[in-house]
Amino acid sequence: MAKRLWNHEKKDLAKKIKFRKEELEENNAEMESYIGHPVPRGVLRDRKEKEEDARISNEMWASRRNAVPVCDYDWKDSHWADRTERELREICSRRGMPGYGPKAAMLKWLDTGKIDYQDMYMGGLNRICRERGVDYKESDKKADLVRRLNEADEAEGSG
Repeated sequence: MAKRLWNHEKKDLAKKIKFRKEELEENNAEMESYIGHPVPRGVLRDRKEKEEDARISNEMWASRRNAVPVCDYDWKDSHWADRTERELREICSRRGMPGYGPKAAMLKWLDTGKIDYQDMYMGGLNRICRERGVDYKESDKKADLVRRLNEADEAEGSG
């Protein structure tokens, strides 16, 4: 029984392969008429090119591993440190933290009552700008938003 099934599948597979080869030849002929020269079959890349690709991707991942944290606050000894990020976000929003940021930024705000704009996420900075009516563009980088918010703070402080 198994042998009969295998032979049947083999015949079907052979038919499908033959059909796909014919289809490939037709498509190659059509492609040659469009581009004016034969289509190269299975162009193999050099070993050097593959090594170069591997080197570039390794460098990319290495640079991501060495990323600088958004907030460098040392929060390990904080009494809030055992809370999850979700719990901290809820606590901070109830207590009126402007915007939002990583766990370290929320702990810094809970411990000191102050937070630098530099320690916050982009979404939190956008939210603060919207709430305070500070003009900004969606294409602004984090440094631009921090600068705009600092300028708004100075204007409010002096005015």
